[in-house]
Amino acid sequence: AATSEESSLLGSSPLWQTFTPKKVQDRKVLPLVGFGTFNSFENPGLVADAVRAALVGDYNLIDCAHLYGNEPEVGKAIEDYLQVPGAKARSELFVMSKLWCWDMAPEDVLPACQRSLRDLRQGYLDCYMMHWPVQMTRDSHLVSTEHGGQFDVRLVHSGDMD
Repeated sequence: AATSEESSLLGSSPLWQTFTPKKVQDRKVLPLVGFGTFNSFENPGLVADAVRAALVGDYNLIDCAHLYGNEPEVGKAIEDYLQVPGAKARSELFVMSKLWCWDMAPEDVLPACQRSLRDLRQGYLDCYMMHWPVQMTRDSHLVSTEHGGQFDVRLVHSGDMD
């Protein structure tokens, strides 16, 4: 069941009471509520302030994506927050990013993940997932399932980015 803190964030609906935080690979809890970083295209700087405020306000999950175009700004905000006395440790945060559709060819997955890691100034991501379950070419044409659909899972299984 949700904690009292999560319940206050989620409301009093009985539906929320059925959600239980889950551990990811038996080590880290996936928070029930996260802070999204989408739609800051027209306001550079705004997302950094919002991320810092979210972290200070006890959000632990920061939801990012390369497509949003702001991972460097989000990464700087996380880095700045972690240096504040009394801040949570990185291990207490849950930072996730997403693989965009044109980076789903097997040879593109690792470089895309490494780009997000670099832009977010992180040594690791707690979750790296497909943004949408379709593969596209760089000019946004869908790739046929006959010619695509392979996914490089080394990132998930080994945790090794080299």
